[in-house]
Amino acid sequence: MRLSTVDLANLVIPHCEMELLFHSRVHSLPSFGQQVYVKREDEAGFGISGSKKRKYASLFKFLEQEQIQQVALIGGGHSNHIASILQLLNERRINPFLFLKKNNHKTLGGNSLLIGLLSKAKQIFQLGQEDWPTVMLYAEEFAAQMDTQTMVIPEGGSCRESLAGACTLMLDICKNESDQNLTFDHIWIDSGTGFTAAVLCLMNELLGRKTQIHVVLTAGDPDFFEQKLHEVGAWWEELTQIPLPNGFIRLPALYPPATARSFGSVNQQVLKTVRELAVTEGLLVDPVYTAKLFYTAKTHIAAEKAIGNTLIVHTGGGTGLMGFGEKLGEMMNFSIEKPSQESS
Repeated sequence: MRLSTVDLANLVIPHCEMELLFHSRVHSLPSFGQQVYVKREDEAGFGISGSKKRKYASLFKFLEQEQIQQVALIGGGHSNHIASILQLLNERRINPFLFLKKNNHKTLGGNSLLIGLLSKAKQIFQLGQEDWPTVMLYAEEFAAQMDTQTMVIPEGGSCRESLAGACTLMLDICKNESDQNLTFDHIWIDSGTGFTAAVLCLMNELLGRKTQIHVVLTAGDPDFFEQKLHEVGAWWEELTQIPLPNGFIRLPALYPPATARSFGSVNQQVLKTVRELAVTEGLLVDPVYTAKLFYTAKTHIAAEKAIGNTLIVHTGGGTGLMGFGEKLGEMMNFSIEKPSQESS
């Protein structure tokens, strides 16, 4: 059964806090080609940007409805999600406990600095590499022992309660198409936990769109992402009681990053991409996720010469950029000199 944007909006918007939803613009990317555009989810806010704010729109409505006053958060020591959600939790006086993958860096920078500023030492539990595979069990056992109801929020906020808010990304893309008299034949997005990308695929299916979704796996592998599609599909049917059109969500085109494939790795090409996007397109992108998305998309667009309009979703995460100041500074080789008369 194909649903309209109005049908879908009526299904998901009631589960969201309206003040956390937003409309982001689309504009062209001349250096990528004549028919390539960017979705500016990053402009939703620097501290809590992009797709995360959409997820929180339904997650925080659930927390309020259930009167949950404590949460156990799971994430890496440099997590965009942890740095973002802590701001809203503190604002709303919801007590956070952090289960973080141990950070071996001795100096704080980027998101690790923000996480340190936003939390108290007694709220943080760090797990080493050997214990990380069972972090969910640690968090669940901790929550079960608390006197106050405590919700465990997995990495990236990838949970059923975030689904309705995440669905609004495709609805907003449809509005961009209507406003600008465009149809996007291709949509590119990065995948960390895979949640936002999987929900985009879900909405593409429910709307009966012919758009080809392209997912850059900055973390995880194809099997992991396929599992996330099944999980998101089950959450959708549980939330709405509406079955998936074909009983499943079609697998999108999946790609490893075209450079620095290991999760978290950053090489000179990635840093060069960060710099080029800033000076040519005015985009600030983080090296771990978004820079790899744009570099991979540009590489494939040039090689495959795809027909039709292409949209690249800038999901945000600019706070992560602040942890790479030293490396970027070395690459740019900044020097402060008095301007010459010829340049003035």
